[in-house]
Amino acid sequence: MASHSGIRQVFQVLFSRASQRRRSVAVRSRGFEDLETRFVLAPVVPAFSSLPGAPVTVYLDFDGHTESQDWPAARSDGQSGAIVTPVFDIDNDQTTFSAAELDVIKESYLRTAEDFAPFRVNVTTVDPGSYNDFETMRVSIGGNGSWIGSPGGIAWLGSFNNGLVNTCYVFSDNVGFGASQAKGIAMAASHEVGHTMNLLHHSIYDSNGNQTSAYDPGRPDLGPIMGAPYGSERETWASAPDSNGPNSIQDDLAVLTGASNRTVKFRADDYGNTVAQATPYQVTSSNLQLSGIISQNNDVDIVRFETDAGNIAFTMTGLNLKTIMGNNNITFGTNLDAVLSLLDSSGNVIATSNPTNSLFASVSATVPQGIYYLAMSSTGQYGALGQYTVTGNVFPLPAVPVMLAPTGVSSDPLTFFSWTIASNVVEYELQVDRYDAVTDTWISFFNTKTANNTYTSQFQYPEQSYRARVRTIGINNTISAWSNYVTFSVDVPSPGTPAMIRPIGEIGLSLPTFEWTKPANAASYELLVNNVDTGERVIYKTNYIGTSYVHFTPLRDGNYTAEVRASNAIGEFSSWSRRVDFTIKAPIPTAPVLKSPSVLTPNQNPRFTWDLIESAAYYDLWVNNKTTGKTQYLRKTDISGSASFYDPPFFDQGVYVAWLRGVNGNDVAGPWSAPRTFTVDVPVPGTPELTGPVNADKTTLITSLNPTFTWKPAARAARYELWANNTTTGQLQIIRRSDITETQFTSLANLTQGSYRCWVRAINSANEVGPWSNVYTFTIDEPTPQMPVITGPAINPAGSVDNANPTFTWSTSINAPFYQFLLYEVNPKTGQMSIYINQFGLTDKSYTIPFDKRLKEQTYVARVRAYNVSGDYSNWSSDYRVRIDVPDPVTPLLRGPSGTLNDNTPLFVWTHDKSSFKYELLIRDLERNENIVIQVSSFGLAPDGNLANYLLPDDKALRNSTYRYWVRAFNSMGQAGGWSTAGTFVIRVTASEKAPAKPLEVLPQQQLLAALPQRAAVAVEDSAVRPITVSEPVEPPVAAPVKPVAVVVVPATETAAPAAQALEQQLIDEALWRIVNPAAMIQS
Repeated sequence: MASHSGIRQVFQVLFSRASQRRRSVAVRSRGFEDLETRFVLAPVVPAFSSLPGAPVTVYLDFDGHTESQDWPAARSDGQSGAIVTPVFDIDNDQTTFSAAELDVIKESYLRTAEDFAPFRVNVTTVDPGSYNDFETMRVSIGGNGSWIGSPGGIAWLGSFNNGLVNTCYVFSDNVGFGASQAKGIAMAASHEVGHTMNLLHHSIYDSNGNQTSAYDPGRPDLGPIMGAPYGSERETWASAPDSNGPNSIQDDLAVLTGASNRTVKFRADDYGNTVAQATPYQVTSSNLQLSGIISQNNDVDIVRFETDAGNIAFTMTGLNLKTIMGNNNITFGTNLDAVLSLLDSSGNVIATSNPTNSLFASVSATVPQGIYYLAMSSTGQYGALGQYTVTGNVFPLPAVPVMLAPTGVSSDPLTFFSWTIASNVVEYELQVDRYDAVTDTWISFFNTKTANNTYTSQFQYPEQSYRARVRTIGINNTISAWSNYVTFSVDVPSPGTPAMIRPIGEIGLSLPTFEWTKPANAASYELLVNNVDTGERVIYKTNYIGTSYVHFTPLRDGNYTAEVRASNAIGEFSSWSRRVDFTIKAPIPTAPVLKSPSVLTPNQNPRFTWDLIESAAYYDLWVNNKTTGKTQYLRKTDISGSASFYDPPFFDQGVYVAWLRGVNGNDVAGPWSAPRTFTVDVPVPGTPELTGPVNADKTTLITSLNPTFTWKPAARAARYELWANNTTTGQLQIIRRSDITETQFTSLANLTQGSYRCWVRAINSANEVGPWSNVYTFTIDEPTPQMPVITGPAINPAGSVDNANPTFTWSTSINAPFYQFLLYEVNPKTGQMSIYINQFGLTDKSYTIPFDKRLKEQTYVARVRAYNVSGDYSNWSSDYRVRIDVPDPVTPLLRGPSGTLNDNTPLFVWTHDKSSFKYELLIRDLERNENIVIQVSSFGLAPDGNLANYLLPDDKALRNSTYRYWVRAFNSMGQAGGWSTAGTFVIRVTASEKAPAKPLEVLPQQQLLAALPQRAAVAVEDSAVRPITVSEPVEPPVAAPVKPVAVVVVPATETAAPAAQALEQQLIDEALWRIVNPAAMIQS
């Protein structure tokens, strides 16, 4: 191949220890296309990524690769053409990865990621798809490189930035085996990528400047990545002589981040570098944990924290592959030599650790309560950079709350206390003292603990002066200082004495209304009524709210006294009111006059009405059916004396006779009313008039196959019967429905195109039919669908769609019932199209690519056509071509929750980017050492679209504990972004940790009330046994009524015992309470 002027045509080879031969310089031309061909049975490589979204990607390719760029001037196999790297293999089976091979892949990735941790570089095993200068470098891993002389690896110098092919090679067969193979692969990978970014070899020279080793092998403890330190404990980037001579010092970090590489830069610093700039760390539990990266030689990460007194201890560890891989025979893998220091609030060193026999560091000290700093750094040795994690124990210090209420004078004895929310709180302790005027001292009155920042007294406070304060109790029972005091007094005014208004004197009512005045400060009342004649207390109503009362049972004739008194909120009573005397002398009720039903009524639930009789405590209604001869067709004996009407159940058509009488409080019945004869006769319904189906233009040429029949209502219609025939096919009763209760009906089945005749008639409540309506004719002619026009998804300024699950939309001049959507894949090599999605039956003018069909980053062509129920199709739309190019997901920033929560299903909030398709939420219970992983595919968005939120569902409710959490985004290609920084929160729910009872409103009504006794049945049974002393009507017009017997007989098994009635009332009260107070729970 001809060389290209202006570009240094040099490749670098990293030799294995078995073969230390130099290779000749190879040359190539620019712009050679990179074409990858995978093996048919390629095994699956685990997906690892160190920094998704970084501007630079290093792709570790383990599953085989075919590179079209040849090395003609350097090959040792005498061949030419494409270079094939086989699948990474150690067991001679290239169809799948064994557990041992997967371990080597994982360890190789972790070691390489550590080498590039200081930079904005994503080391990954996921194929990025594109390989552009200043963006991506492929490391093709596998085989023995026999085509180039079997070195450890090979690369073009500067190919990351000079237009040469963006592929370098690591020959895994030549870089060591067993426990050292992954170390060799990783070191060779970083080495070759270094060459592509313009790094030369680090070499060894003697005192005379003669090169003694082209590849610096390093010391047992340390070696340069750009040498060949296979046997060193650590390998790092170095500043040392390169292959150009002893005086040519190559500063690896400066070259890597230099102008020639453009996009390779150091990561942003994790934490402040000085005490003044220290990053605050919120201590929310006894376990401190943080992580970071020492990214430059002079980098110091400093965090500020606050702790209670005690012995605190911390450990700083770098990458620890022994633990991660579960293999003590390998090296740690860290490039960092950790230094950890503990500083006091003034920045003075309390303890520091830089052990000579360990790469990790630990400090501890017994300290008083206060503010402290942790400083993380390396020894300062060039290139000793990398990841670290700090773990330790501290003593969370609960903050002091501020007492807010109550203050002043309170007229409510159920005192309400409140204070500010404090941090690091497990619970609050409330202390209340009362003032003792005799000794002029404060005496402890009440103490309680609560997880809330409010508390309502569970008992009434006596009237006197009080003071209250609160403090917090934290983890490990640490206690804050007491808050400020608030002082208050309870002074509930005494109630005034009410005055009885009525009844007074002689009255004829067996159910008198007791009424009294409302004095000041009255909360409830007690009413006392005595029978003077018998000395019996007949009414004693306590804790009654209101100023008038009617008793539930009538009073018999006699002399009575009544008096009332008021009570305030703390149970202090007024004096009894002046006693009033009254006499009940209820006359025998006169015969009432039945005023309705009318003589002829079409109503099958006819209302009975009458004028009230003043002395009646109850009414007794008797109805016979003259048509059938059935006596007591209806008998109702417990109609309230205050009612002037009664609505009965359903009556059949026929002639009826009814009587009504009044019964006084002495259970003495008056005479029966005059009989009232009436007839229930439902007239034949009227004739409806069909008015549709009709089109929007008021014509009877219908374009819908599900036409809506409409008609004008008919008098006395309870329902309608519809009949339709197809006159084109001769088919009768295409529709025949007699259960239609509205004045319209939409065909449930698709009718065929053709002409139709239809009729409708009404049916009354007695199931009598009326005449058929006029005949109505119409024609169904479904329109031919129009060709759609595809309008979306929108193409961005880059000429692509940034969503792998886009929504295709289209428009039509006339809406069609159905659409067929076709999506073709376009072969990037041949341009040929093949069907990827063929979707029929779409009723909306849009189609969203489902998740399991998400599109690859390539070109697609969409088409759509409309069709109707009759099978007529429009022409296909014009082709709509889209190119999918999905951006990497953006790392979210957490916005909540934080602090202490009284909610075990908190709302999680984080920043949202349109490239984020779904999220993964990781919640760690720090007290129980448990992890919860939630896949969040459905989440809420703020109106501006910049914040996502997810409410933890009830079935994932958290227990009281301290939590740390992270979130990461996935784009629509399924690629994961980086984890967010950690957030922390504490849950301290007030009640016990058992799940709350199910709210009443979500229970089906029958589930709640199925076991309740029927109130009507109980009432009828009760009235049926009340003694009636007056005889029946003397001369009934049809048949003499016999002794009153209840029409409804309650079976013995359904008789409501007092306990059942009490249960019924309790459940009903609870139901009513739930209606007015939806937040209430059923207590178990």
